Amino acid sequence: MPAVHTLELLSNGLVATPLAYTASAWTQIIVAISIFGPVAVAVAITVAVLRGSKNDPDERRWKREAAQREQETEQVSERRVPSPSDGTET
Repeated sequence: MPAVHTLELLSNGLVATPLAYTASAWTQIIVAISIFGPVAVAVAITVAVLRGSKNDPDERRWKREAAQREQETEQVSERRVPSPSDGTET
């Protein structure tokens, strides 16, 4: 079976060392996967949940209410009676 190599940075430069050459190396690979695998899954779930928040009914309601408030503010400012200091007649 061909050996899988990894690169290690030594004082004299990069050196290829066998990764899964012995049973203890396979144990290290399994341990690494068992540590980093769940972290990768947790990150994926977090991204999926946070991207799903844009479909949140409460978020949509808040945006709708904010747009309605903004529209009402614009309508009120359009109906505003100009003051005599504006130089326009009422």
